[in-house]
Amino acid sequence: MTLHSRPPAGLDGVVAAATALSHVDGAEGRLIIAGAQVDDLAGQLSFEGLTARLWSLASGSPIGEATVRHSLGVARARTFERLPAILAAAEGLPVVAGVRAGVAALGPVGGLPDEAVLVGAMPVIAAA
Repeated sequence: MTLHSRPPAGLDGVVAAATALSHVDGAEGRLIIAGAQVDDLAGQLSFEGLTARLWSLASGSPIGEATVRHSLGVARARTFERLPAILAAAEGLPVVAGVRAGVAALGPVGGLPDEAVLVGAMPVIAAA
């Protein structure tokens, strides 16, 4: 056991969350996402491609870019259809509270996983 006369400054050595999906190496100025440096991913993968890579790692099952693209499209279309109810739930609220209300108003979408519903809905809600 180490005793300190003063507690150490900063958060060095403090693990706020553990994940296999990303890693930040602040000392080296590197961000690693889904096992690759962000510099290598930028310009190489579409949003849906990176999302497929992350969801595949998180689930342990391969998920293709086309599947992600289709799922997000369905989720966006369904959210747009529900937009009147979402806007009614958010009426008069500050922006952040309105986004929360919009997310809370989401429901299951035709067998899509929750993450696809949420990620697909966010641009529709934010634009509204």
